[in-house]
Amino acid sequence: MWACVSEDFNVTTLIQEILKSANVTTDENLCIDQLQIHLREHIKVKKFLLVLDDIWIKDDNKWIELIRLLLGGFIGSKIIVTTRNSSIATITSTAPTYDLKGLPRKDSLSLFVKFAFKEGQDQYPNLLEIGKEIVRKCKGIPLVIKTIASILYSKVDEDEWTFVRDNEIWNLEQDGGILPALRLSYNQLPFHLKQCFAYCSLFPKNYVFYSFKLIQFWMAYGILQSPVNKNQELEDVGDLYIKELLLRSFFQDDNVHKFECIIFKMHDLVHDLALSIAQGECSVVTKKSTLVAEVCHLTFLDNDQEVTTQLEKLSKVQTIIFQTNQPMSLLEVCISKFKYLRVLDLRESSFEVLPSFIETLKHLRYLDLSDNRKIKQLPDSICKLHSLQTLLLENCINLERLPKEWLPRLKSLQTIGIANCPKLLSLPEGMQALTSLRELGIVHCLDLSRKCKEYFPKIAHVLEIEINGFKLTIEKMS
Repeated sequence: MWACVSEDFNVTTLIQEILKSANVTTDENLCIDQLQIHLREHIKVKKFLLVLDDIWIKDDNKWIELIRLLLGGFIGSKIIVTTRNSSIATITSTAPTYDLKGLPRKDSLSLFVKFAFKEGQDQYPNLLEIGKEIVRKCKGIPLVIKTIASILYSKVDEDEWTFVRDNEIWNLEQDGGILPALRLSYNQLPFHLKQCFAYCSLFPKNYVFYSFKLIQFWMAYGILQSPVNKNQELEDVGDLYIKELLLRSFFQDDNVHKFECIIFKMHDLVHDLALSIAQGECSVVTKKSTLVAEVCHLTFLDNDQEVTTQLEKLSKVQTIIFQTNQPMSLLEVCISKFKYLRVLDLRESSFEVLPSFIETLKHLRYLDLSDNRKIKQLPDSICKLHSLQTLLLENCINLERLPKEWLPRLKSLQTIGIANCPKLLSLPEGMQALTSLRELGIVHCLDLSRKCKEYFPKIAHVLEIEINGFKLTIEKMS
């Protein structure tokens, strides 16, 4: 089992992450005692290895509480803790700590060459000599080596290499010298990639990104450059951005999901960089956070009255992302107060009805209601969201119908994602009126997919339609 811990050492959340890693499904509303029962039931007959990655804990009692919950595995079970703080290693260890050293100089250079030199570029010995000096400054840290090397990939201008080698940012001391080196890489990004990267700070550490959703997220802010030719769509531009950020090691652990959707993560230190860049515009909201009036993008980790009170001084908010189960009262405050919202992410919510006054969000472009297991229908007022581009309805297992008259009015709607909504038996009439629609995903909705043939002839544009694991491209000829 593997759980990323980071700064927020919340025992309840951590147990949920451990169970999730062990493929144990639980209700998010379970209390710590109920979660403990699930955990002990799962490990009582097994020898386990648990990795708690990147711990930042200041309270010994929380650590003791967690360890008590993990008692009960077979003899020989092990817990490995990783941290960047030696005092935390002392708190958590029952054996001598292992201080992970940097790569040896030879291996560091080998890694650098792999990411910096294009095939055949070894004909530039001067660049290799400069590269050796750059490697020395990377202190054997693989993430830094890869990221810095990626800046220089395929470049043969000696001045560009010496600029990196002699940059004053190497002299800054912060977080073991790692962050300054990453900031140097960030500074070399073109402006459009800097914008897109900064927005990724809104998602928590260890978050699993899906390229499809992140691109829709970027599109909601209008930060993707216009396609260079008529055969390209904005989604293609976003896909190029993601591949560029992967190439430069700002994203990692990528693999291709079905239908060419790329799945990836951000390294914790890269996430720290994104947070430092977006500071002032993007903020994570907790009971202890302090929000500045200029903040535009919010991710909620807590949901009590203290959090609601913090919102009173805000007026420019464009993004609301809930990473916790939000009460209706908090949702109503957000919808009524923030009229300029472009993104509203309500994943894993548990309300039965959306507030009807959601119609006041005239600028809303991205609405995600996925994993809401209680909602039965969308309010008719949703048809007044004339700017809405993306609507995601995944795992809404009790969703029974969509508003009958909504589709003709949603002129900007480009993407609809419907997955695992078994009670949704039909799409509304009027699909032909969606002149902007480019993608329609219908997955694991057997009864709905059987009826799709009657809808497809009415669609006047090329669509990519996913039905029960198969993807069809349908183009109505003029």
